[in-house]
Amino acid sequence: MPKVTYPAPAGPLPGYLATPTTEGPWPAVIVVQDVRGMTADVRRTSDRLAAAGYLTLAPALYGRGLKIRCMIATMRTHFAGTGAAFDDIVAARDHLLADPDCTGKVGLVGFCMG
Repeated sequence: MPKVTYPAPAGPLPGYLATPTTEGPWPAVIVVQDVRGMTADVRRTSDRLAAAGYLTLAPALYGRGLKIRCMIATMRTHFAGTGAAFDDIVAARDHLLADPDCTGKVGLVGFCMG
């Protein structure tokens, strides 16, 4: 299963890493979850992007504790325009850029929250 944990300012964060089956390096995409969190749909979207040739990381923005507390903190971050969720997404970008299989180009796609 393509689970990964990557470093972020508030502490390590889990995510879902989908890798293309072709030879790399590849451009990368961060998949930002919807309000429900890390769902099967987010993982399927990541897998589809990987099948299209993108190294894909979906951060589990609710991955540091009770889902409801993480959800509230993420929503506060969204409305404030700053905070842990933004830091976690920047850390996901940095994680992808540090991967030797990444071309150095990173995009972002999001659903509902993203």
